[in-house]
Amino acid sequence: MEMKLKTLMKDLISEVLSGMFFSPAEFSDDFDSGEINKILKNKDIIIGNISVQDKSRLDVYAAVSFETMKGLAKDFTGKQDVSKDEIEGSLLEFLNMAGGGILADYFNDSTAKLNIPVISSGSDFLNSLSDKKSKKILFKCILIKGEILFACISKN
Repeated sequence: MEMKLKTLMKDLISEVLSGMFFSPAEFSDDFDSGEINKILKNKDIIIGNISVQDKSRLDVYAAVSFETMKGLAKDFTGKQDVSKDEIEGSLLEFLNMAGGGILADYFNDSTAKLNIPVISSGSDFLNSLSDKKSKKILFKCILIKGEILFACISKN
């Protein structure tokens, strides 16, 4: 399950980044909890979350520096300057597109539903990561303009 979901997520993320944000992406699984803490201590970070729910719940988090997301939002909107709302909205739209792909391609249950993406806090993200009962998939997406940390957390 984990490998299938991880491969699907990487494919969907790559597709959305190239199609909507005109940004090629590479992926890395090489990072540790210290790196996660370093990313989350950065005050210039924006975290988004979307969840898919059926019999279980799947939360997908994206943590990205504000400057990296600002660059992606400019590419997405075609504007030279973007507001904080447009930057957050671009991250939420990105998660919505990726979440929709996960819902369509991974969940076989017709009752599964995609929740509305939200901006999350670092503490919400850390609490989800520290849940010992949940299964976790973590990877980094490396872009020309920065990195995005992704965490997929499955709760039964």
